[in-house]
Formats: sequence, C-alpha cells, structure tokens
Amino acid sequence: MKTIKALAVLSICAALTTPQSIFASDVVPTQAQNVEQTASQLSTYIYSFNVSAIEDGSWHDTRASSGSFYLGSSQTVRLQVVQRPQNPQDNGLINSSYYIMRSDGSIAGMFSGVFGTAPQSRDFNLGPGSYYIMYTTYTKFPIYINGSVSTL
Repeated sequence: MKTIKALAVLSICAALTTPQSIFASDVVPTQAQNVEQTASQLSTYIYSFNVSAIEDGSWHDTRASSGSFYLGSSQTVRLQVVQRPQNPQDNGLINSSYYIMRSDGSIAGMFSGVFGTAPQSRDFNLGPGSYYIMYTTYTKFPIYINGSVSTL
C-alpha cells in the first residue's frame, strides 16, 4: 500500500515539475487580422441627441439642444436611434422619421419609417460640411428619442 501511495505522490510531483510538451496538433492556427481593416471597423461617435417628442404635425430641429456636427472630408456615417414611451404604460405603435440636414437646410439623408423600440440604424455617405438632425413622430403618446451619429 505504501508503494502505491509513493508512486501516486511521485506521479503528481513529476506532472507538476516536468515542462509540458506542445504538439503540432495542439496548436490552433489563427488568421492574422489586417490592422487597417480592424481600425476601419471601429466607429467614432461624433454627435448625439436626446429629445422628447409627441405627434404634433411638425418637424423638430436638434440644433437648439444638441448643436450640429462637422465632417472635414467625405465619410460614411451611421445614424442610430432608440425610441421608447415616456410612460411604460403607454403601448401602441411608435413610428418616427429622421433627416440628416445640411447647414443650408437641404436634406442630406432620410431615415423614415422607424418603428418600435429596438435600436435601429442606417448608414449615409456624406460630403464635408456641417449637419444636424430633424425629426418628427407619428406616435400618439410622448416618447423619448436617443440618437447618435458615428463615423465608420
């Protein structure tokens, strides 16, 4: 019995002190990622707005509360919005529309028919210049809108 215990102790000690071998079959190859590709996948937030809205038949401008954003060169940007009822007891269709506006008041991009409370986004190719967001909602109860613009 002593011999079995001694062998068990020696086996454990040997396993703990002997360097582990690595076999070629244990190595899992990974594909190196292109640094430029990885960097281009990162997005940078450049603008955000948080507003309250209710259907009132008019378009609202985010410049008073959130200012505008500027692009120094042509870029692809992502407009993302999340809409939710101000009162959790309100249920019904949430439907809004968003425009990216140039500083001269012309429309640079439209994101219409944004339904529900899940985060939703759309990408736009914009040239250099200043921009802001206009929005309207067709929702019969007050909602909160959280939005952001990021470069891609």
